[in-house]
Amino acid sequence: MPASDRIPSRRRLDAGQATRSEGRDEREHRIRAILDFVTRHRESTASLAICRRALGQGLDRVDGPTLSALGHYLRQAASEEIASYYDIVL
Repeated sequence: MPASDRIPSRRRLDAGQATRSEGRDEREHRIRAILDFVTRHRESTASLAICRRALGQGLDRVDGPTLSALGHYLRQAASEEIASYYDIVL
């Protein structure tokens, strides 16, 4: 196979890798934004709602261990769930 035939498929692969990387970057950006909001606004109804939805209804306040648990949870959560929390903190 001539080299010129191989280059376009390689470019498509690189473009696909870039798209996945951009998706991971966007996901990480959203997680950081959610955690930053919840950290800065621990007493807000929005922060408590996010933590309760993610970690359970029994929470009555947002503290350090809650923030740590939320960060761990978000890194495992589905993209749709992260998007819904991100919409809350916008």
